[in-house]
Amino acid sequence: ITVFPFPDADFIANGNILVCNDQDLLNYTWHRNGVMIPDAIEPSYTMTQGGQYYCEVQNEFGCVAVSQTYLYCPAVEITY
Repeated sequence: ITVFPFPDADFIANGNILVCNDQDLLNYTWHRNGVMIPDAIEPSYTMTQGGQYYCEVQNEFGCVAVSQTYLYCPAVEITY
């Protein structure tokens, strides 16, 4: 029996930027409100809209993990 390591899908949020803890995985797919974001396939993602974000990652063994969801609420500028 071969046991392959599970990928780390956790990330950190810094302002409007999400960065996966593991930068060396095979695939990254970012999602907003449950929908895959086109061309968002890097270990980091810059959020431009409010919503619930998460990342799905895959390692070289084909193991897949999904991160926790992050709620992003951008600042709202109020002018008088």
